[in-house]
Amino acid sequence: MKTYDDIRNLLSAIEPTEEMYSGLTADDLPQLQSMMSEAEPWLAARAVFAASRLPTSAAHAFLIKASTDHRPQVRVALAASVGQTQHPVADEVLLRLLDDGDMGVKKFAIGAIGSHSSTQLKEKLSSLASQTQDSYIRQLAREKSKLLP
Repeated sequence: MKTYDDIRNLLSAIEPTEEMYSGLTADDLPQLQSMMSEAEPWLAARAVFAASRLPTSAAHAFLIKASTDHRPQVRVALAASVGQTQHPVADEVLLRLLDDGDMGVKKFAIGAIGSHSSTQLKEKLSSLASQTQDSYIRQLAREKSKLLP
């Protein structure tokens, strides 16, 4: 298990890479959880990206909890990361994020929906495409819906 400082240094690279996250394991999750209390949203966002690569139930719980974080940067990172990794809790997290009050979070959640997404998530996207008040989000949802089977 790496120390908190080890993980913080690893995640502090200016340009994040897949290799940066590849050395982290489930044993590092407690340190990643601690990073959520850091003042810097970028560090908490990187912790979310790292946790999205861990296939454990504790990581799943961590990601679900991150969907309610008060910082939009963290929720955007969550939407982006679960979409890239097709994480087992991706659908649950994305359903929550599609209802987020922040337009940026919704934008990334829409972008994370793919052909692998659940019927429920695709139906939610379709609902956004026809019923949401925000014209930008409605258009994004329409465009994404057209790309899905």
